[in-house]
This record gives sequence, structure tokens and C-alpha cells, in this order.
Amino acid sequence: MPVYHQQQTEAEAFEWPECEAPHPENLALASELCTALLQDTPTFATAITHFPSGWSSNDVLQVSIVFPTSERHFIVKLPRREASSPFISCEGEARRTRWAAAHGFGPKVLAIDGKSGGFAMERVEGQTLATLMNPQRLRQAVNLLRKIHNAAPEDWMLRFDPIAIVKEQLDRVKKVHTMNPEE
Repeated sequence: MPVYHQQQTEAEAFEWPECEAPHPENLALASELCTALLQDTPTFATAITHFPSGWSSNDVLQVSIVFPTSERHFIVKLPRREASSPFISCEGEARRTRWAAAHGFGPKVLAIDGKSGGFAMERVEGQTLATLMNPQRLRQAVNLLRKIHNAAPEDWMLRFDPIAIVKEQLDRVKKVHTMNPEE
């Protein structure tokens, strides 16, 4: 149940949309990407968990491969549809994730699907840095941000321009008539 800001009524409060189920093709591709990483190791069973991601254009899946005495877990991101922007494509995210892993602050990208741009990465144990954890983890967050900003940039990196991204998204929404013109 969402927590509402004090000045909002329940009818006015923002709620994340329901997430569509992952595409069956993505379930099969996620399994293929991860089992290929294990090469000749016989697997006992494969389980896939879908993480609802609201309006995201990607399916986020955890693939667990169970052996008789152990398990391996991977996170796989696959596009639900062809991305028209490098900011929302899996391929761009895989590139950024690889860069972060090379600098010690992101999960390792283990496989990239050449056709879809989707990718499999190692699953990192732990909690995300949630708002409620900020007071307890402030020093850790500051050190991580310092590490990110001190890391050498790559040629492919662009200056982040949120205004340009919002304008691009609004143009896309207008083209498919999902928004009233006065909005």
C-alpha cells in the first residue's frame, strides 16, 4: 500500500502502474543466456523470478540455476520492445554497467544478447541504498559518489541532460497520442 504525502488525498496520490507480465520469449532468452554461461556444467533446475518494473521498457528477471549442492543467481534485463533512445536501451545500460563494474562499483556484466541488447549480470547480495537507509549509510553513499565522479570517463559518455530527455519523452508521448495536448 503506497504511503501518501500528508497534503495529498488518496485520489490525488501517485501510484506506480501495474507491470505487464514478462514476454514468454524473454523468459526463454534469460534462461538461455544464463545456462550458456555455465557451459558444460549440468544444471539441476532453472527458476525465473520477475521483478515488476512499472513503466520500464525492460523486463528485469532473476534467473536461479539450482545444482544438487549449490545455486547460482543472475539478474537479466531484456527489452520488452525495441528502444528508440540510447538512454532507455538495454545495450546502453549494459555498457554503463560494464563501466561501473570495471571501476569497482557495479555488478559484472556476464553476457550480452547481440540481437536484443539485453544482458545478464551477476547478482550482488545486499540491500539497495533506499531513502530510509540514508542516515545510516550517508558516509558510504558519499564515498561511492566520490568514487563514481573520480572514475575516468569513456568516449561514449554523454553529458546527462534531464531537460533534453524529458523533451524527447514528451515528443514520443505526443506522437502516440497518449496525452491530452493541454497537458
